[in-house]
Order: sequence, then C-alpha cells, then structure tokens
Amino acid sequence: MIFGLIIIYILILIFDIPVILKTNNRRKTIIIYSVLLGVSFIISILLMLEKMPTTPSIVIEQIVKTVFMR
Repeated sequence: MIFGLIIIYILILIFDIPVILKTNNRRKTIIIYSVLLGVSFIISILLMLEKMPTTPSIVIEQIVKTVFMR
C-alpha cells in the first residue's frame, strides 16, 4: 500500500511541476508546495498504518497545561 501511495505522490509531482515552474515567485511557491505535500504524505502514511495523528486540540491543551501548571 505504501508503494502505491508513493506512486500517486510521484504522479502528482509530475503533473504539478510544470505549472509551479511557470509562476513568478518560484522559490516561495516550491517551498510552500513541498511543505504541504510533505505534511499530506506523512498524514497519509500514518492513516495507512492506523496510527491516528494527534488532534490540534489535544496539542493545545498539553501546551497550556505545561505553561500554567508550573
């Protein structure tokens, strides 16, 4: 399954790279695109492995507890 996911992401890259290279601000576009694609790839792998990612509300709650429980 992971092999299929990698192939899908490679196909997405092949179709998107020509469009990204035509933009005026290439560096910023490539950085943002890479970050978004990387995050979505990591989340997809976690979901395939049945390891649910932590919800933002739990992360925020843990941060607040560590700051105010000192």
